[in-house]
Amino acid sequence: MLSVTVPQGLESYFLGKETKTPIYWFYQYCKVKHPFIFIHEVDQELFYQFFLYWLPKESNCMNFQKAQILLEELQYFWEYVFRQTGVNLSSVYLPIVNELEEEFLRIMQVQYELKRSIGHPIVNIDPLIIDLIGYKKLQARKKERGQGMIFEQGYFEMIDVVDQYGVILKKKWSPERYVKILVDPSIRQLLRKGDLLHMRLRRKLFFTCWDMEEIKSCYLPQAQEYLSQK
Repeated sequence: MLSVTVPQGLESYFLGKETKTPIYWFYQYCKVKHPFIFIHEVDQELFYQFFLYWLPKESNCMNFQKAQILLEELQYFWEYVFRQTGVNLSSVYLPIVNELEEEFLRIMQVQYELKRSIGHPIVNIDPLIIDLIGYKKLQARKKERGQGMIFEQGYFEMIDVVDQYGVILKKKWSPERYVKILVDPSIRQLLRKGDLLHMRLRRKLFFTCWDMEEIKSCYLPQAQEYLSQK
């Protein structure tokens, strides 16, 4: 098994198992970003890029619970690799989990809650589950587009909370520009200073507060090195 790639190792591991569990995201990541990396070549950078950048960017329905299952399934896979090859990849993987787990689980829940708060209708992909309330919110927002609206999009850094619902954000990689958005208190308490939100915002003419039009993804501050390369 030393001569097989990580995607091939995962395919072998999946035999007879349900492949649409959260670990499937890691399989997709390896197929796209590291299709030819061998088992013995896995290093910490592979995990950093996956947890900090690729997964938040690509997954729409990952929440705290699914992210937790993903971490557990990955550990089971590395134990399987050790039994098959003697290569101890847990020694590479576990330090990353110990470092990132708490904040990684939090930011995935932040992304999930923010998407749902503005009407992202897809709750689960396989099987496909649609939130009808979210779908109606989405359709209502579409009808409002173009009716005296100003739009702004990009990466925004969480700076501070104000008032009961307000959150102050700073737009990244642009001249000093701050915006205020309104966020439900139950979600706002999950946000931390430095969180990076990739969003499309909108506001009505003559209003100062912005609304969230679209949440693309949410990142931990450590993801900045990957985002700045885009």
